[in-house]
Amino acid sequence: MHPVTKILVVLAAVLAIALAALSVAVTTNAQRIGEKYLDETMKRETISATLQQAVADSSAELARLQTEAEMLRQQTSDALKEKEILQRENNQLLADAKTARLDADSIQSRIDQLAATSQTQSELLDSMYGEVSSLRESELRSSQQEIQLADRISDLSAELEVAIETNRALQERLASLQPSGGGVPQGSRTTTARGPVYGTITDVREDAAGRMLAEVNLGSADRVEEGMKLTIFRGNQYLGNLVVDNVDLNVAIGEVRIPGNQSFDVRRGDRVQTRIR
Repeated sequence: MHPVTKILVVLAAVLAIALAALSVAVTTNAQRIGEKYLDETMKRETISATLQQAVADSSAELARLQTEAEMLRQQTSDALKEKEILQRENNQLLADAKTARLDADSIQSRIDQLAATSQTQSELLDSMYGEVSSLRESELRSSQQEIQLADRISDLSAELEVAIETNRALQERLASLQPSGGGVPQGSRTTTARGPVYGTITDVREDAAGRMLAEVNLGSADRVEEGMKLTIFRGNQYLGNLVVDNVDLNVAIGEVRIPGNQSFDVRRGDRVQTRIR
């Protein structure tokens, strides 16, 4: 065999061995690359699924954020409108406050004027009260003096009437006794042609109204009339008057009136006389 051929055979054998080694290496690398490819493919699919989920989540979050943003825009719009309303109300309140301050100043001015007027009126009232009090005291003193004078006059009038009636009774009694020379019997009645008529109280009582009534044994036959005033006396003492209310033929009833502050006790047997002339 030719040496070249041997060399070529040896080279072929070496190349075959090298090729076999390369084939084994290639096969091994191809298997490893395939496994890596599968791993990478699975990772890519996992990453793709993760990305898709992330995109979906991002879309949902975006939609939520857009909704919240719309709500915030609406709230902002409402807040701006409310701010405008509050601003207008604030301006109105400021205007009202200014008007109220002006009114308060005006009212305070009026209050000051009224206080001054009230003070003046109070001083006038105090002055008037003092004058009225002085006048009332003066009037009261005058009234008391008038009452005292009236009481004194009434007492004097009563005393005068008592004295006059007593004197008249005495004179008439003396006049009636002079022609006959004796007295008038108790419980009888006498009538002169031109003089007074004498009678006796036969009963004394009090009516429902509290008036003291007296019944006498004189009537229309003795020229006694309703409204006539009879003089009541006991002995020579004048007691009062009897104002006739009711008259019968021989009986008359009337109210006993005691003048002034006298307190005589009129009773049965007291004498009466008319004032007929």
